[in-house]
Amino acid sequence: MSEWRYIASRLNGDGTETFLDWNLPLSDVSVQESLSGHGGLDAKITPEVASLKDDDGKPLFVPWSTAIYAEASGQIRGGGIVTQLPMDGPTISLDCIGFSGYLEGQPWLGEDKYDTADPLVIDRYIIEEFQKKPFNLGLVPAGAKESQRVQLSETVTGKKELYYLAYWQTLDLDKERTQLAEIGGYEWTVKHRWADGDQDRVIHEIEYGYPKLGSRRTDLRFVVGENIPDNIPATDDGDEYASHVLVLGSGQGRKMVRADDSRPTKRLGRWKVVSDKAIGKDKVAKTRVASELKALSGELDITEITVWDHDNAPVGTYHAGDEILIQSGVGWADFGDLWVRILGVIHHPEKNTSTLQIRRSEKIT
Repeated sequence: MSEWRYIASRLNGDGTETFLDWNLPLSDVSVQESLSGHGGLDAKITPEVASLKDDDGKPLFVPWSTAIYAEASGQIRGGGIVTQLPMDGPTISLDCIGFSGYLEGQPWLGEDKYDTADPLVIDRYIIEEFQKKPFNLGLVPAGAKESQRVQLSETVTGKKELYYLAYWQTLDLDKERTQLAEIGGYEWTVKHRWADGDQDRVIHEIEYGYPKLGSRRTDLRFVVGENIPDNIPATDDGDEYASHVLVLGSGQGRKMVRADDSRPTKRLGRWKVVSDKAIGKDKVAKTRVASELKALSGELDITEITVWDHDNAPVGTYHAGDEILIQSGVGWADFGDLWVRILGVIHHPEKNTSTLQIRRSEKIT
């Protein structure tokens, strides 16, 4: 089984950090990894630990200043920035958002305009340009450098317009990055690792993959009764089926961003309406329609499994984006062997388990 420890550091805002504690006594820890999401870490501490000071006399835990990392068997498995310290009875909770979540609600103060461009290139540009002192986390882009060059802004009528990163409209860089990823058709995740040969320095990376991250893992075993409990929750819900999808985005009336599509069906036709004001571009709406249609096939599905820390698939050997084969045991024959894609991982160190958020591979665009 993996040996865990928890490390606190002070983010200095210039891309460096100062380590504060190498072995925090945390409890109720969950370490989250997410595909095209922030991930993070949640835990609890006692008030005695929370009241400790650093060498400068500042509290050890300061929102938007302290980072916490979870290490398993010498490798960093996740981390985040402390955002809140709510009291919870005799303990204090540590709510930590993954490093990419730092861009939530943050504006773009410049003005950049594009006719056609690669959304992934713009995404990397946002990450690099935003991180100027005192905003620098040391988070660097890695992995894929390009996706697909597209017309970034186009109305329902087909009229092409300029796409702007601008102080008067780009008020949430996290939402902007989400839309760019949908337009460009790429994925990303945040990773932390020790620098080669240097256990005193953490490398923070936002890894991009085009068209996707991860790989099909034939080297690991996920077998019911071996490293998966046999009480897997299954979904056979009519709400998981639609033959027609309508997506409505920002705007009002005839100027509203919209897209719709359908597929042939042997069942009764059924519409699914998605209303999301965060969708500000027609290309994003079209991508959302395609994703929804694929996900709403109505096939029996599983969305979550528990995996024990086991030699079949030790903690840290699988990641968000990977495809894994779940092999059924006695009493689970309705599924047979099923390939699924990992959308998120939540490690529970005290239970020696991990929760995998999954979908059938063929349902994911």
